[in-house]
Amino acid sequence: MSAILYSGFNRYELTRRGSTPADADVVPLRDRSSARRFLARFVANGSALRSLRRYYAVAQGRPISDLSDEQVLDGLAWQIASGRIVVIEGKTFWPSGGSAERPEPEEPELRGPPPADTKHWIRFKVIDDDTNEPIAGVTLRVRTPRGIERDYQTRADGSIQVDEINMGTCDIIAMVDEDGLEVVSVE
Repeated sequence: MSAILYSGFNRYELTRRGSTPADADVVPLRDRSSARRFLARFVANGSALRSLRRYYAVAQGRPISDLSDEQVLDGLAWQIASGRIVVIEGKTFWPSGGSAERPEPEEPELRGPPPADTKHWIRFKVIDDDTNEPIAGVTLRVRTPRGIERDYQTRADGSIQVDEINMGTCDIIAMVDEDGLEVVSVE
């Protein structure tokens, strides 16, 4: 069993970790607050909320009619952060009603082909201009070389690390507040 959710033209699937395909594009929601913010974008959509409630009931193995929507979202966020449930970014949904695989952006010309299986990582650090001290708890929206946008929160040392990405350009495109709204746009 899984839950299918749509946000804009993006499709997401919540499923148990053991049933994740090896080539799945797993959304890295490593802590409870980022998982909760991800789920919060579906609250206004009644259909998505019903789907999340049904999925949580199955995951819990009991009726959840006595739980509020907030309790369901908190429970799912905990299961995502603990690794029991994963969120997979799937096919792109097109307005025509069809769907298609997300087109791969053109790769930059390289001198000699890199190994096909090579994955890379990048680290960004946020520091205060005046004190030169790291700033923890800042949420940054990052666009990976494949064009996928995800939110990351800086750690105590002011850094974020984006793992398992393809070779190419990785950009910080915005600073985001706790509601997922862009506070500062970099583009």
